[in-house]
Amino acid sequence: MTEYSEANIRFHASIIKLSHCELIAQMTDSLFMHVRAIRHRAMFEDDRCQRSIEDHRRIVTALEARDPGEADRLVREHTMALHEHVERNVDLA
Repeated sequence: MTEYSEANIRFHASIIKLSHCELIAQMTDSLFMHVRAIRHRAMFEDDRCQRSIEDHRRIVTALEARDPGEADRLVREHTMALHEHVERNVDLA
């Protein structure tokens, strides 16, 4: 699972790099350091790992189809699903 968690972070970093936006790349590099532990833990709960893989496949498909609207929608849904999962299951206090 650690291998998937690291691959997951590399996937996100690759998508960000493709944006060619240095500011976003710098901000997310810093952010990734802080979310690694939460992301790793979340992957083991509620079948998040399999859902994450499927989300990523759909995002890549939208990018390959050059459909920015669909890619944007899928990225937002993916992000909000993780946010909601963490809110429900992780005590950040």
